[in-house]
Amino acid sequence: KGGKDRVMKKINTLLFLLLLITILPLVVNAEEVISTNDYIVNQNNVMISTSDYENLSRVYSDAYLMVMTQDNYDYLKTKDFSNVVSQTKYIETTYNNSLGIVTSRELTEAEYNNVDVSNVSTMGYDYIETTYKKISLYVDKGTMAADCTITCVWKGIPSTRSYDVIGIRFQNYNVSHGTQTGQQIYKKSGSSDYSSVVYSATGTNINRQDNGYGISMNIVNDSITYLELTTNTSAVMGTGTIAVYASYQHATDSLTLAQSKNYTLGAAGLGNVFIYPYSISQHYDGTGGVQVLG
Repeated sequence: KGGKDRVMKKINTLLFLLLLITILPLVVNAEEVISTNDYIVNQNNVMISTSDYENLSRVYSDAYLMVMTQDNYDYLKTKDFSNVVSQTKYIETTYNNSLGIVTSRELTEAEYNNVDVSNVSTMGYDYIETTYKKISLYVDKGTMAADCTITCVWKGIPSTRSYDVIGIRFQNYNVSHGTQTGQQIYKKSGSSDYSSVVYSATGTNINRQDNGYGISMNIVNDSITYLELTTNTSAVMGTGTIAVYASYQHATDSLTLAQSKNYTLGAAGLGNVFIYPYSISQHYDGTGGVQVLG
C-alpha cells in the first residue's frame, strides 16, 4: 500500500505541474488584455496611451486628440509638454452690425466659465451679437528650438462665417518652413464625432514670411456645436532676445481669401501680428494677441 501511495503522490504532482503549465499562458494573456485599458482609441483608430494622453492634454484639446492622425501622434508622443510656457486670454466681443462697431474686453477664467451662451443672441444680421472665445499660445522651448501651438476655441458659434486668420510672429527665431500646419475642428449638430479641415504648409491658405506665418480658415457654414481653430509650427532660436507673438482675428463680414492673406507681420499689426491695409483691417475684430517672452 505504501508503494501505491508514493506512486499516486508522484502522479498528482505531475498533474499539478501540467495544470500549472497550462494556466500560466492564460494568466499572461489575461494581463495583456487588461493592458489595453491603458489606451484610448480616437476616431481615426489611433491608440493613445493614457500617459501620452495626459501629456498631450497639457497643450491640445480633447477634440484635437480625437481627430489626430497616426503620423501626428507618432511625432507628438516624443515631446514632453510638462514644462510648456503659455498664455491664455478669455475674450468677450460685441459686434454692433448696424453701426459697424466692435468692442472687446478680457474676462477672467471664472467669468468665462460662468457665461451661459444659450442666453446670448446669435441670430440675424442687423443686430448686436456677443461672442466668447478662448485664445491660447503654448511654447515648448528646447535648447535651440521651440514648438509652438496657438488655438482658438469658441464658446458659442459666431454667426459671421468668412476667412478668419490665425498665426504667429517670431522675434529672433527662424521659422522651420514646412512645419506649419493648421486645423479647423468642428462638430455638426446632432453628431457625436468631430470633423476637421486640414491646412498644410504648402497650401493656398497660408501666408509664409521670414518672421512667421498666418493661415486663413474659412469657417464652415454647417450648423455646428463646436468650433476650434489651431496651428502648430517649429522654429530655431537665433541671437538676441527671443519672443513669440500669436494672434487670432475673426472676420466680421465677408472677405475673399486674397484679402485675408493681404498682410505683413509686425508689432503694429492686429494682435501684434497682422499688419493689414486699413480698408481690410476694418473687416476684422481686432482681438488682442497672446505672447510668450524670453
